[in-house]
Amino acid sequence: GKTLMAAFLLHHSLGHDPRQSRKPKKVQVEIDELLGRMLASSNQLAASSDIPMIREAVVKEEEGRFSPYAFGEGNYKDTDTPRSSLLQTGTSSSSPTTLKEDEGSVEFGLGQPLITGGELRLSQRLGRRDSNSEFFVPKDQADAKLRLEFKQPLLRGAGVEVNSAPMQLARLERDRSVADFQRQ
Repeated sequence: GKTLMAAFLLHHSLGHDPRQSRKPKKVQVEIDELLGRMLASSNQLAASSDIPMIREAVVKEEEGRFSPYAFGEGNYKDTDTPRSSLLQTGTSSSSPTTLKEDEGSVEFGLGQPLITGGELRLSQRLGRRDSNSEFFVPKDQADAKLRLEFKQPLLRGAGVEVNSAPMQLARLERDRSVADFQRQ
């Protein structure tokens, strides 16, 4: 690398011997090291050097709107209600006087927001249901649903131009802040 020959008067207040002459000493210093020291001690440059990093974070945030994501949800419902009709629990003499039902499900999957404004989701739902009604046959029922879903708005938020505009603006703002920093 390029080096700079600089003459510095080295003076130490502690341990200074007045009999020593004050001759300048030549010290070899890299230009990169001098620039680094200058940048490290400049508060204005330190503050403005953060702006391009902040603008880059905004670009990543806008691009992150189109990142795939995982989701999951579950629910459980347990009801115990007095029967209002024999058709709820059964018509036999041994049919229960209260209708008891429990139902639970879990759904999980992956989603992908699209640059067109739409969204693609793939999910799996697993469910279970039981009741003490004589009409509920078979007992302890289970079901499973695999779902592929595509949603696309027709007007609001639709189109590549509409959805890519925030990313383009964030990139332009980042590039402008980098150019401003380089001018300093």
